Amino acid sequence: MGRQQPVAYQVIILLIFVSYSVEVQYEFVSDNEYVMSDCQDKPKGALGFDSLFDMSELTLNMSDDGVQIQGNVTSIWDVKPTDRIQGSFSVLYFDRGSWQPTILNIVTKEFCDVMYDERQFWYKFWTKHVINSKDVKDKCLNVPGTKLVMETFLTTAVFGFDVPLKEGRHKFKMDFRAFDENNVQRENSICFEMTGEFYKI
Repeated sequence: MGRQQPVAYQVIILLIFVSYSVEVQYEFVSDNEYVMSDCQDKPKGALGFDSLFDMSELTLNMSDDGVQIQGNVTSIWDVKPTDRIQGSFSVLYFDRGSWQPTILNIVTKEFCDVMYDERQFWYKFWTKHVINSKDVKDKCLNVPGTKLVMETFLTTAVFGFDVPLKEGRHKFKMDFRAFDENNVQRENSICFEMTGEFYKI
């Protein structure tokens, strides 16, 4: 049971990243409930989600309405505070035996500059709920030991997209990369994904 809880916490962060509602509503049903996995095509040296955050102080309460989240997450990624962090998110569709890209792709070359930007889509569903943001907003993901204190909030597995998706098997993929002061990428990037089915509501 102790092993299953941190895995459940992993998926919550991913769900928060993609819960932006615009037009078409979908429900996402994970293949293996609340399980994240390392990227199938991860680069050499890439790490999984459990190398990005320590989730041991986060609590979840699951109900029919969604998942209530409260507590803290602490960054544990072994990179330098001076590193530039690039973040990317993509949704892929499984078609004829292989994963195909969709138009749902986001790349942020300076993630730390916009992590708490109210105009960014993840703010409403993630960083808005970091109640100590004034104390940690200059530390981002590249400072191990940074604790993000989360207020209690509710998230669900229902998503809205401004473009229609094919119903069926999809994969969420998240990637974070650190670049040193000479703009050389560090090998210990973070890559994780979750597969499941999208159903139009």
